[in-house]
Amino acid sequence: MQVDAIYNHGKIELSQPLRLKHDNVRLIVTVPDDEIEVQDELAQTNITDSTKAKVGSTTLRARIDAILAPYQDQLLTKQAFTPNDYKKMWVDHLEEKYLDGR
Repeated sequence: MQVDAIYNHGKIELSQPLRLKHDNVRLIVTVPDDEIEVQDELAQTNITDSTKAKVGSTTLRARIDAILAPYQDQLLTKQAFTPNDYKKMWVDHLEEKYLDGR
């Protein structure tokens, strides 16, 4: 369930009252990037380093291009893809990524 909420001086206030079954409920909160003030330069550096580590030595664009390479002709001619085409692309990518070398 999605519920609007407002962060107000350290507390999250729901826009509508809810009666929850338990006293402790785990929530996921999405905070817009432009609302976050990074006060510590070290914290900003750590975020940047962890992002780089996840991407690895190649850029995200290069990784996407590698995934789509077998479909480049179809992409360039702007032929319509069916949902099954997208599914096949994803399955092929996952098989190559996780089953390669088995």
